[in-house]
Amino acid sequence: MDHALHGTGTETFEAIDLLKKVDASKFPAENGASIQRSRLGQSLQQIGILLKAHIGVESLVCGLWGLGQSCQRGRRAGQLSNLLKDLGQARCVHQDMGDRMENIWL
Repeated sequence: MDHALHGTGTETFEAIDLLKKVDASKFPAENGASIQRSRLGQSLQQIGILLKAHIGVESLVCGLWGLGQSCQRGRRAGQLSNLLKDLGQARCVHQDMGDRMENIWL
Protein backbone atom coordinates (compact mmCIF):
# COMPACT_ATOMS: atom_id res chain seq x y z
CA MET A 1 0.00 0.00 0.00
CA ASP A 2 2.79 2.45 0.87
CA HIS A 3 4.42 1.83 -2.51
CA ALA A 4 1.22 2.63 -4.41
CA LEU A 5 0.62 5.79 -2.41
CA HIS A 6 4.23 6.86 -2.79
CA GLY A 7 3.90 6.95 -6.58
CA THR A 8 0.61 8.83 -6.44
CA GLY A 9 1.98 11.27 -3.89
CA THR A 10 5.06 11.92 -6.00
CA GLU A 11 2.94 12.62 -9.08
CA THR A 12 0.70 14.94 -7.09
CA PHE A 13 3.60 16.99 -5.78
CA GLU A 14 5.14 17.13 -9.26
CA ALA A 15 1.84 18.49 -10.61
CA ILE A 16 1.69 21.09 -7.82
CA ASP A 17 5.25 22.19 -8.60
CA LEU A 18 4.36 22.51 -12.28
CA LEU A 19 1.29 24.64 -11.49
CA LYS A 20 3.37 26.90 -9.24
CA LYS A 21 5.63 27.67 -12.20
CA VAL A 22 2.75 29.02 -14.33
CA ASP A 23 2.87 32.83 -14.22
CA ALA A 24 -0.73 33.91 -14.76
CA SER A 25 0.35 37.46 -15.62
CA LYS A 26 1.92 36.12 -18.83
CA PHE A 27 -1.47 34.91 -20.06
CA PRO A 28 -3.94 37.81 -20.00
CA ALA A 29 -7.34 37.64 -21.66
CA GLU A 30 -6.98 37.97 -25.43
CA ASN A 31 -9.00 39.36 -28.32
CA GLY A 32 -10.59 42.06 -26.16
CA ALA A 33 -12.30 39.53 -23.89
CA SER A 34 -13.62 40.88 -20.61
CA ILE A 35 -13.54 38.18 -17.94
CA GLN A 36 -16.47 38.32 -15.52
CA ARG A 37 -15.72 38.39 -11.81
CA SER A 38 -18.09 35.58 -10.85
CA ARG A 39 -16.88 32.20 -9.59
CA LEU A 40 -17.60 30.72 -13.01
CA GLY A 41 -15.74 33.51 -14.80
CA GLN A 42 -12.71 33.15 -12.57
CA SER A 43 -12.71 29.37 -13.03
CA LEU A 44 -12.85 29.74 -16.81
CA GLN A 45 -10.06 32.31 -16.70
CA GLN A 46 -7.87 29.89 -14.73
CA ILE A 47 -8.62 27.13 -17.24
CA GLY A 48 -7.66 29.50 -20.06
CA ILE A 49 -4.37 30.27 -18.36
CA LEU A 50 -3.54 26.58 -18.00
CA LEU A 51 -4.37 25.90 -21.63
CA LYS A 52 -2.33 28.85 -22.87
CA ALA A 53 0.63 27.77 -20.72
CA HIS A 54 0.93 24.50 -22.70
CA ILE A 55 1.78 22.42 -19.65
CA GLY A 56 0.27 19.22 -20.98
CA VAL A 57 -3.33 19.60 -19.85
CA GLU A 58 -5.58 16.87 -21.19
CA SER A 59 -8.80 17.56 -19.31
CA LEU A 60 -10.14 20.29 -17.04
CA VAL A 61 -13.51 20.49 -15.33
CA CYS A 62 -15.40 23.56 -14.19
CA GLY A 63 -18.70 23.45 -12.34
CA LEU A 64 -21.59 25.89 -12.12
CA TRP A 65 -22.37 25.65 -8.41
CA GLY A 66 -26.01 25.58 -7.36
CA LEU A 67 -27.59 25.05 -10.77
CA GLY A 68 -29.31 21.86 -9.63
CA GLN A 69 -30.92 23.50 -6.61
CA SER A 70 -34.57 24.41 -6.81
CA CYS A 71 -34.58 27.30 -4.36
CA GLN A 72 -34.88 30.98 -5.20
CA ARG A 73 -35.92 30.64 -8.82
CA GLY A 74 -37.04 33.77 -10.57
CA ARG A 75 -37.05 35.38 -13.99
CA ARG A 76 -34.98 38.44 -13.14
CA ALA A 77 -33.76 37.80 -9.64
CA GLY A 78 -32.91 34.80 -7.57
CA GLN A 79 -30.27 32.12 -7.54
CA LEU A 80 -31.22 30.41 -10.81
CA SER A 81 -31.48 33.72 -12.65
CA ASN A 82 -28.05 34.78 -11.45
CA LEU A 83 -26.49 31.43 -12.36
CA LEU A 84 -27.95 31.56 -15.86
CA LYS A 85 -26.66 35.12 -16.24
CA ASP A 86 -23.16 33.90 -15.30
CA LEU A 87 -23.44 31.06 -17.78
CA GLY A 88 -24.53 33.45 -20.53
CA GLN A 89 -21.63 35.77 -19.80
CA ALA A 90 -19.21 32.84 -19.99
CA ARG A 91 -19.19 33.27 -23.75
CA CYS A 92 -16.18 35.53 -23.19
CA VAL A 93 -14.13 32.33 -23.05
CA HIS A 94 -14.74 31.92 -26.80
CA GLN A 95 -13.39 35.40 -27.41
CA ASP A 96 -10.40 34.89 -25.09
CA MET A 97 -9.39 31.50 -26.51
CA GLY A 98 -9.93 32.41 -30.17
CA ASP A 99 -8.82 29.64 -32.56
CA ARG A 100 -7.94 27.41 -29.60
CA MET A 101 -11.69 26.78 -29.22
CA GLU A 102 -11.37 24.13 -31.94
CA ASN A 103 -9.87 21.89 -29.24
CA ILE A 104 -12.14 22.92 -26.37
CA TRP A 105 -15.50 21.49 -25.49
CA LEU A 106 -17.80 23.41 -23.15
